[in-house]
Amino acid sequence: KTIYDRMGRLQDTQWIYEDAARRFMVAHSDFGSAKFVVEFGSGTGRFAGQLLSDHLAPDARYLGLDVSSTMVGHARRRLAKWEERAEVRLTDGRPVLPVEAGTVDCVVSTYVLDLLSAEDIRAVLGEARRVLRPDGRICLVSASPGVSRVQRAVMGAVAAVHRVNPALIAGCQPIELLPFLDEGWRVRFHGHDAFCGITSEILVAEPVEA
Repeated sequence: KTIYDRMGRLQDTQWIYEDAARRFMVAHSDFGSAKFVVEFGSGTGRFAGQLLSDHLAPDARYLGLDVSSTMVGHARRRLAKWEERAEVRLTDGRPVLPVEAGTVDCVVSTYVLDLLSAEDIRAVLGEARRVLRPDGRICLVSASPGVSRVQRAVMGAVAAVHRVNPALIAGCQPIELLPFLDEGWRVRFHGHDAFCGITSEILVAEPVEA
């Protein structure tokens, strides 16, 4: 919270490696059919603005959640033109989605799960499965350890910095998303994208009925 309160709009400078990975995610997420989208970690609202402007239907609702009051302020201002159907809430940092079960078409989280502990990642995924409709989907992007030798070298350096002082890289650490998905999920898309070795993992999955 402290890091992102301080960072504010500077977070938008990360578009240089984040945007391409998000485009891959969007291409496999069918946002056009979604009526209710929840974003866990809305940041400055930049990605939400892209969704509302270019991908979501005119009657689709958006709820953004973030622990940083600074980010929530930026996101609310950025999404003001859609205020009738877009809401951004300040949270207390718990891995909870404050919506009713079975009401959400798409849960989105980009570059947030790589800030969390393994326990909290599992909690977020559990919450996503609770709130999603049977035909809903979870759409994720995170920092990844990489696939190629160059990617692994670059992201290995990122991991080393994180071990010394996470604040230097805004708390991000390379993680592997796929192992967190148990038999309760069906993967619709899984891939990686890299910019100068900075690697992202993209994952789109849907819940499977027990």
